[in-house]
Amino acid sequence: MDKQERIVKAKEKVEHQDAKYSDLVELADAYFDNQDWEKATEIYDQCVTITSEDSYVWHRLGYIFEVYNRDYVRALLYYKTSVQLDKNAYTSWNNMGFIQETQFNDPSTAMSYYKKSLEINPNYEIALINLGVLYNTYNEGDECIECFERVLQVNNQNAIAWHNIGIAYGRYHQNNEKAFECVKKSVELDENYIDGWNTLGIIYKHIYHEDEKAQECFDKVTQLKDK
Repeated sequence: MDKQERIVKAKEKVEHQDAKYSDLVELADAYFDNQDWEKATEIYDQCVTITSEDSYVWHRLGYIFEVYNRDYVRALLYYKTSVQLDKNAYTSWNNMGFIQETQFNDPSTAMSYYKKSLEINPNYEIALINLGVLYNTYNEGDECIECFERVLQVNNQNAIAWHNIGIAYGRYHQNNEKAFECVKKSVELDENYIDGWNTLGIIYKHIYHEDEKAQECFDKVTQLKDK
């Protein structure tokens, strides 16, 4: 079933006389997954008028206001509502941490939220990556590397983790060969990974002094950005 077909079927259910609350949530989710943020917001708002006790709906609204509306104050409020209703809403804990770190320059609070997310779900890859990146900003190399190692234990196909652990090996262990191998692995896993190609180009240029290969990587970055 494609995304538009899913929306049509969900609307049919909502319009039926026996429609349930869950049918309305499914319609909002269908719009959400189709990135029709305005319609998704409209339907989630209808869900809230029926019950304001659904942590999931508040999380979804938080995401829309964070990513689409860029209203970080309201997004944070919605995520907080989500965790108040369900203290185990680990994705909301993580997203609150990301907003605190990137929008409100509060890395200490961000770290506590990432750790809370991981207390609930120790294998949540996004929180592990966010925490690892934050440790890197504090120059805490061992903790940084440990986070990315944990990601790769859960999912060794995670290109972002390979890229970041490569950077950490180079920065904290001065292991340029391992750094190169890890960063190269990241673009092998995801050929559209801009950060990976850029870092690979830097390694080729400044570590191995292979200007031609470096330029190929930088050209790939330009190509991907122009898509």
